Amino acid sequence: MQVTVTSVLINTKKLCIVCFRARRAAKEAKEAPAQPAPAKVKVEVKKFVKIGRPGYKGEPTECLYILIYLIIVKLQMLCILIYWSLSFLFSQ
Repeated sequence: MQVTVTSVLINTKKLCIVCFRARRAAKEAKEAPAQPAPAKVKVEVKKFVKIGRPGYKGEPTECLYILIYLIIVKLQMLCILIYWSLSFLFSQ
C-alpha cells in the first residue's frame, strides 16, 4: 500500500469525523434527562429432569487419576522431544 498525502488527509478527516460524533454523543448523553431503567420482568426458571443415577456426580479420585495420567503423558512427550533434539544435536 502506497501512502500518499491524499490518503493521509482522507484518513485524518475520517478520524476527525469519528471523534466529533463521539464527542457529540457524549454531550447529548450528558445533557439528556436521566431516564429510569425499565422494571425487570421476573422469569421463572424451568426445572429439568436429570437423567441418570440420582446423586451420582462422579468420583473425585477418578478425576484426580485422569489428571495425573494426563500430566504423566505430557511429561513423557516432553522427555521424548528432549531426547530427539539432543540426539539430533550430537549426531552431527
